[in-house]
Amino acid sequence: MSARRLTLFACFVLLGCYPKSAPPPKALAPTQLQLAQVRSADISTEALERGRVSFVGKCGECHDHPDLSAVRMSKWPAILEEMDEKADLVEPAKGELNAFVLSAAEAAKAPR
Repeated sequence: MSARRLTLFACFVLLGCYPKSAPPPKALAPTQLQLAQVRSADISTEALERGRVSFVGKCGECHDHPDLSAVRMSKWPAILEEMDEKADLVEPAKGELNAFVLSAAEAAKAPR
């Protein structure tokens, strides 16, 4: 295989590994509050909405918004930890954004 073909092949493989992108979420899914309250009983609709606004604003600064249903639920905690550091998020914004992402991914039926 020529070097050029090998390079093209490697590029396609790497692109296939990158998470699918999606338009930024416009509103909370109807079930998100219930799903978020399983993890944190005191989370509110307002906190989830602030998390959605942070997700749309902060995450979109550096990359396309990920398709939340395309990432396994088990991978989100590590992804969020890394991204929270890069976005310089602190509490309560960090917790609100994380609650939004986890509940939105679960509402979108992300694989376990």
